[in-house]
Amino acid sequence: MRSTAHSVRAEPRLSCRHRHRRFASAGQVKAAAAAAGDVQVLINNAGISIGSLLVAGGEATIGREMDTNFYGPLLMTRAFAAILGAHGGGAILNVVSALSWFTAPGAGA
Repeated sequence: MRSTAHSVRAEPRLSCRHRHRRFASAGQVKAAAAAAGDVQVLINNAGISIGSLLVAGGEATIGREMDTNFYGPLLMTRAFAAILGAHGGGAILNVVSALSWFTAPGAGA
C-alpha cells in the first residue's frame, strides 16, 4: 500500500494519503471518515487468518476474525459511501486474500 501511495503522489494531478488504522467501534470509523475530507477512493485492505479449528476456536478468536474481515470493510464502506456520494462519486476497492477462495485444514476460525 505504501508503494502505491508513493506512486500516486508522484502524479501531479493526484493526491494520496496512506492511513493504517485500527478501529474498535463504528463511532471511530465514522469520526475518521468525517475527518478525511474529500475522498475519491477507499481501499479496504485489512484481513487476518487465525489458524484454528472451527470447533476449537473460542468466541473471542472467531469474533476477532469477523471484526477484521467482515465488519471492518462493512463499516468503512458505509461510512465512506456517503462522503463519496457527496463529492460526485468515487470508488471502493475491497482487497481479499487468496485464503478467502480456498479452504485449508485447520483454518476454520
